[in-house]
Amino acid sequence: MEDETTIIAKTIYIQLGGTGFSRMIGMLTPLLVSEDSDKAEVTATFRWRARSKGGVNLMAVTLVQALDTYRVQFGRIHGDQV
Repeated sequence: MEDETTIIAKTIYIQLGGTGFSRMIGMLTPLLVSEDSDKAEVTATFRWRARSKGGVNLMAVTLVQALDTYRVQFGRIHGDQV
């Protein structure tokens, strides 16, 4: 049985488009999940090959459970960092 954090992260992934989303961005890593239980936040992170002008290759979507809102951040990482 999956824990609530994993279920939330998978739901974020499905809301973005699931496997179609993965193919569209050329996702390199599987869905990465992190939780900050003090702030009641769950983050799903997606990484792909940088092909954009600015080299953006990372997106993190955080569900802020207390506010029932999402925070989306884009960034750039080098090598195997995540």
